[in-house]
Amino acid sequence: MMFSKKKKTFVTIFPNCENIHLIKDVGMIPYLLYKNHHYDSYIAGYSDGPFPYLESDVRGLKTLKIKKIFSGNETLNILFFLLLHLRKIDVINFYHFSLQKVLLCFIFKVLTFGRGKSYIKLDANDSILDQEYTGLKRKLIGHLVKYVDIISAEIESIVNALNEKNIFGKEVFLISNGFYSQNIPDVPYGKKKKDVLLFQGWMIPENLISRLLKDF
Repeated sequence: MMFSKKKKTFVTIFPNCENIHLIKDVGMIPYLLYKNHHYDSYIAGYSDGPFPYLESDVRGLKTLKIKKIFSGNETLNILFFLLLHLRKIDVINFYHFSLQKVLLCFIFKVLTFGRGKSYIKLDANDSILDQEYTGLKRKLIGHLVKYVDIISAEIESIVNALNEKNIFGKEVFLISNGFYSQNIPDVPYGKKKKDVLLFQGWMIPENLISRLLKDF
């Protein structure tokens, strides 16, 4: 895979990426950075596809292969991938918080001499508020998290609670999940619209979805 020499490179590292993820936040963030902000955008994962959405909904987004060199050790596989492409990547993006991902962000920052940026999207629900880090793990996270450039969550109440409790020792930003209507045409003014129910967000427990639909 050839990287662009003129554009900044954004790589979402999502090892278990499948085609469906390309039209969720995992794929839409790098795609819109490519489409609207002229990034060279990729998703890195283990799978070779197929990824038909690359030819329809997210044309211009590209994939990179993470090789399974270290059996059962995802962190080392990702580290090998980063070392392989280190000089060509400007921004790395992870999903869900863990000590391993914070460590990878730290290594990336150090090996790029501060040039590289990192972004962890928590993709969180209320259960994240129950996380507690103690002892050595808390000290390691407290030190390494300083090298993560952006941590974000999608729900305002969760962001407020995380910052109030200072769970990660770093400010969490609110970046809500959006809605991209590329394939939905604008309805001309005055034309009768259809009644459509759109829900965007977490619905817990999941059986509330069917209950909600029955109410309508």
